[in-house]
Formats: sequence, structure tokens, C-alpha cells
Amino acid sequence: MTTTHTHRVNALATLKASVVNYPMSTLSPLESEFATTEEAEAHDRWFRAKVAAAIASQGPMIPHAEVMTTMKALIESKRNAASDMDS
Repeated sequence: MTTTHTHRVNALATLKASVVNYPMSTLSPLESEFATTEEAEAHDRWFRAKVAAAIASQGPMIPHAEVMTTMKALIESKRNAASDMDS
């Protein structure tokens, strides 16, 4: 195992522990998009499971620049589709 890989594994383990164990705060209409605490907690469980799965994934890492290029193209295509609908 390389030093870089070891640092990545340690950083991901620390991140996973902080994400998975972070407590839900009291639901506030000023801070929450959810109507009920149950909805917020269900979303929180779903999100934490997604993050934990991503951290545990052994798939290839995608470079930041590649993700940004893909997302910018997606956003632009959605904007174009929306403006076409307005025409």
C-alpha cells in the first residue's frame, strides 16, 4: 500500500465516522426543507447510507476536473432544454 493510498484510506475513515455519527439537529423551518422531523430523518438516513457506500466503494476515483466538465455540460443542457420549452 502506498503512502498516498494510506492517507486516502485514513482520511475516508475519518470522514465516514464524522458523517455516519453526526446527530440530527432539531427541525427548524428556517433551516429545513422538510415538513416533518420524520421526513428529515428519513432523508438523513438515506443520505448517510449513500455517503457511506461511496466512501466504501473500491471503484476508480474520478478527477475533479472531469466531474466539473460533465456537470457543467449537464447544467447547460438543462438550461437549453428549459429555454426551448419557453420559446
